[in-house]
Amino acid sequence: MAPPPSLNRALAHTNESTHVGPSFGMNLLAPPILPSTIRSGSGKKNADKARRQHKRQVAKKEQPGRPRSSFSKKCAKLPSIKVGYNVASPRTANGAFVSLLPKERSGREWSLDELIHRGFKEVKWDGRTPTLLVDEEDRIITVLAGRPAGDDWDEVHTEISTLLHKAGSKVSKPRKQEQQGNFTSLSFGVSYGEGQQAPGNLAHGECNGAVIRDIMQTKAVQRAAGFMNSCFAGYAPKLYEEYHSNLSLLFAQYPHLERIFSNSIFPTATFNCGPRVVSLDRVDNTNIPVGFCAVFACGSYDPVQGGHLILFDLGLVIQFPPGSTILVPPGTLRHGNVSTRPNETHQSFTQYFPGGLLHVVGSTKPALRNWFEGHDDERYQRAMGLFSKISDLQQDQQAVFSLKGSI
Repeated sequence: MAPPPSLNRALAHTNESTHVGPSFGMNLLAPPILPSTIRSGSGKKNADKARRQHKRQVAKKEQPGRPRSSFSKKCAKLPSIKVGYNVASPRTANGAFVSLLPKERSGREWSLDELIHRGFKEVKWDGRTPTLLVDEEDRIITVLAGRPAGDDWDEVHTEISTLLHKAGSKVSKPRKQEQQGNFTSLSFGVSYGEGQQAPGNLAHGECNGAVIRDIMQTKAVQRAAGFMNSCFAGYAPKLYEEYHSNLSLLFAQYPHLERIFSNSIFPTATFNCGPRVVSLDRVDNTNIPVGFCAVFACGSYDPVQGGHLILFDLGLVIQFPPGSTILVPPGTLRHGNVSTRPNETHQSFTQYFPGGLLHVVGSTKPALRNWFEGHDDERYQRAMGLFSKISDLQQDQQAVFSLKGSI
């Protein structure tokens, strides 16, 4: 099935960035338009054009990944899959900022044949056609976002796979890795929990830290990070705005915290280095229960034979081709991935929002008091409104990003 023309081209326009580091968000104003940039004699028409360009530059800095109106219009025609699941059934710990661990968890690898035999439905996805998974109330709870329309994207994801493969042989393996799977992963960004008195930047040894910085600074990884963020902004605008407003307060309150990418609002990320990443079924209980995690797959594997995303609560196993991105609520849905063949490589790059950060900001900011009023279940139900419904997606995009002519 061919993808809608130019759909992901509208998302890719803000992806590329050459800056990584803590200065993101500290200076939100774009450089002023100097008189020399407006050709003499061009008159009011060119002056108006320059002002519009300046306004767009400012908007892109304030809301990295904001979609274009052309993207919003195409969203009305996206294919969708209705699932027999209601995301409003809470699976949250006390406070509704993190999730509860599921009672059922196999802790084992799964093959495609085993899952099909158990009654799972295989979704044959080409990795290019954006497709929405919606629950019983038409909330968008998973997005098969696809990939940018550029001809060089195969080169991008191949380069990232090579970087992660090399990194896996250089770094020391983190502890507690067996809870996720038998592979090397490198997490970086902002964290809060496990006894921390205040949020901080994830610490690494000299070797691991150098490897992470080298990978982060490559143009290929920055492009992937930007596209993942653009998908999040386009398909979950209210969640994006919630992340953006909370994180703006967090970074203002704790200026020592570092932004990981200037073209992405996600505060934390992980490189799953492989060489064959097989994530065991789990719920990422430290993530925001109602939040999305962006997952980018890469490697040299046959997506028809393995590497599928497994959504246990939905009974789905989804083909996940290299170079494509999927948005999933990892703090809500049990998930994992199908193993690939022994001679193949399979890695991933994820961006997400640890739930403890929301608690840190909300506990000191009256503007977020709605998260703390009432019972935990009531807060969780209010948070359900942050998932866009498929019928309201364009309206939500308009409300968050003030897109002209999007409805």
